Amino acid sequence: MKLISPSSLQSILRNVTIYLPEGYKLIAGTRTEDIHQYYKLSKVSIVSNFHFIKLIHIPLKYVDYSFTLYKIIILPERISPDKFVQYAIDSPYLAIQASQNGYIHFTEKDYSKCVTRSITVCPLDSAIFNTQGLTCAASLFFQSLNRQQLCKRNLLFNYQQSTLIQHRNVRIYHFPSPRQLTLGCSGNEGSPPVHKYS
Repeated sequence: MKLISPSSLQSILRNVTIYLPEGYKLIAGTRTEDIHQYYKLSKVSIVSNFHFIKLIHIPLKYVDYSFTLYKIIILPERISPDKFVQYAIDSPYLAIQASQNGYIHFTEKDYSKCVTRSITVCPLDSAIFNTQGLTCAASLFFQSLNRQQLCKRNLLFNYQQSTLIQHRNVRIYHFPSPRQLTLGCSGNEGSPPVHKYS
């Protein structure tokens, strides 16, 4: 913001959109309420001569290369009264192309390179797989009938462990058998509300 004001940046971005090749768009648009995102997502270089020239590297999106990034959470599945199976995957993140023709696997290390805001921007330095050839994680996402052949499964006997997983503002509770759960929210004035689930 010290280099360029929000109104000046908005003006520059609007001019840039005029010259973008067909199929390309600015990643967050040019509305006034979205300009703040470019301060986090853009990179700025300054080349000086007699005058300063500001070079702004702005992330673009191409219609065919927009992906939705998912975190994969694998929970045990009951197959008999005392046996569970759990799929094993190599990468905990899966990015699915908007057209659903391709996908990318992300490890925790890959995900750590992403800039996460309301829009997540990741460097595209991983292979894009075609959905004609599914891996285990992709077969689980697309509910492929041959996922049992593609995935390694671990057999669990007398599994009793309950699971609490938090990803950003989403919490997942998993219990191996049906039970009643009482949840309360703290931080509210007066008595916290209590909700019972079975």
